[in-house]
Amino acid sequence: MTAEELVRSDAEMRGWTVVRTSQELGVIGIPCFVEPNMPGRCELWVGIRADSDQLQGGLHWQEGNLHVAHVRGLTNGAVYDRLGNPIGNVVRKGDDGNSCTISIKRDEADYRDAWEALKTYINAVYSRFLVSENNNSERVERPYTFQILGEKSRDEVQWLDLVRGEKIAVVGLGGVGAWIADLLSKADVAEVHGWDADVIEEKNIIRMPGAVNPCWIGKPKAKWFEETYRQIHRQVFGYPKNVTDQNANEICMNTTFGFVAVDNEDGRKVACNAMAGAKIPFIDVGIALDRRDSEVTASIRLTINWPHRDAWQKAIPKVGKVGQEVYGKLELPDITAIAAGLALQSWRKMRGQMAQDKASECIVYRAETNTITVRTRG
Repeated sequence: MTAEELVRSDAEMRGWTVVRTSQELGVIGIPCFVEPNMPGRCELWVGIRADSDQLQGGLHWQEGNLHVAHVRGLTNGAVYDRLGNPIGNVVRKGDDGNSCTISIKRDEADYRDAWEALKTYINAVYSRFLVSENNNSERVERPYTFQILGEKSRDEVQWLDLVRGEKIAVVGLGGVGAWIADLLSKADVAEVHGWDADVIEEKNIIRMPGAVNPCWIGKPKAKWFEETYRQIHRQVFGYPKNVTDQNANEICMNTTFGFVAVDNEDGRKVACNAMAGAKIPFIDVGIALDRRDSEVTASIRLTINWPHRDAWQKAIPKVGKVGQEVYGKLELPDITAIAAGLALQSWRKMRGQMAQDKASECIVYRAETNTITVRTRG
């Protein structure tokens, strides 16, 4: 297939749009990171001669460079890979931060035409949005101890690729954290690391996922997590210790994402500070319950921390034990499961697996009104 046929075929299959004007050739709607860890969609353009597929370099964004591409639809003046590194050599940033001109040097001869240049830049941006660059339909290597039968199409493989390299830390394996760890162990991530110094109590068994064997009462939650989920996932690890100022750096080593689900202010502060300092995206989850006569009200708060931002410090309330006393006396696995589900959905949105209109910064669910309030990034 020619470069033009490859570009048009990919665009048709993935829902992108190919546009040609008198001086530009471009593709609109390419998934990418519009800023570190922020998925979005961009436009890629190259300059062309009128009525020709040949490159030209006279447009204002090219600044006299022939072999460059213009990336539009950004928020930070660059397009990034999954590690937060800019893609290509940034020749020029747009004044408003919504675009940039990038150059990618070829080892071989110059581009034969504009289609080949456009294809090269699309591959550079889109492949770095994925965890791997496997474009084939195949039996995917998944992290489980058993085989899940069935061939995967290229789209399905690439959807899994969005999180297949993820190494996740879950701080706190109580009611909410155990549910989060359970769901992550079934989400095709590379590794799940669970941190908790507590032992399993009778009330924990009612709150945790599945049917926890009562023989685990009095034993570390972290060991239960590791031994139980190693039966289905090859890379699950449990650490029977609290996160402190002295060991906080351990949770950040080789970690690409974090979840914080602890019920005390000091532990939450230490874990969140450590991840924010290491520029690791994370989600903090909290639950508050109140009892009025025979009725219970419940609220769930998710604070979503994006790297290079500090709004999470304002979003996470310093409430001490407010709402915790009632929570400690009630067993509501449905509420903890909802909290974990909302957290996983937010993570999938951050990683591009689920669609989102605007990036969320804080989400509050209130059970009595069955409403969700979302504060977006601003």
